[in-house]
Amino acid sequence: LVPSDPTGLCWYDCAMAVSGDGKTVVLGAISINQSAGAAYVFHRGATGWSQEARLVASDGAPMDRLGYSVALTFDGSTLLVGAPGKEYRTGAVYFFQRTGAGWVERQELQGNNGSGSAFFGAAAALSFDGSTALVGASDLGGAALVFRRGASGWSETAILRGTVNPLFNLGGAVALSA
Repeated sequence: LVPSDPTGLCWYDCAMAVSGDGKTVVLGAISINQSAGAAYVFHRGATGWSQEARLVASDGAPMDRLGYSVALTFDGSTLLVGAPGKEYRTGAVYFFQRTGAGWVERQELQGNNGSGSAFFGAAAALSFDGSTALVGASDLGGAALVFRRGASGWSETAILRGTVNPLFNLGGAVALSA
């Protein structure tokens, strides 16, 4: 799968997510546009694979590294894209939703400043139905932050962390079960 607009140095294999039915693939490209980054959505139809969307953050800036992590729900309708370089490595995660006309950015998630971590968005996972997200913040000892999706959007519900040790990098990888 090759994006329709490959420009400059691109790391298309930085992050990848596949829907449960295998018909949607998302690839992160953190080096696009002065490392602002992008995520490319591909869909498999009756005639093969085609690029469905090129997603960028509405407030993207150089060095945000959008696409460092990606997570997709089982049905391929909900997508989280991590940008751990945003705001001097504080980080953010963007929630995109598939609509009849394509993909729409719905919300920007940021970690609780009290988490004691940075590089929020280094890893992301979504539950089967898209109601729960787990986001890794892998700097400064690290943490994993739990978000729940309600009628008014996503809200942080818990911070998970181990022994605070700058060498541990907790939150560098996360996963959720169905």
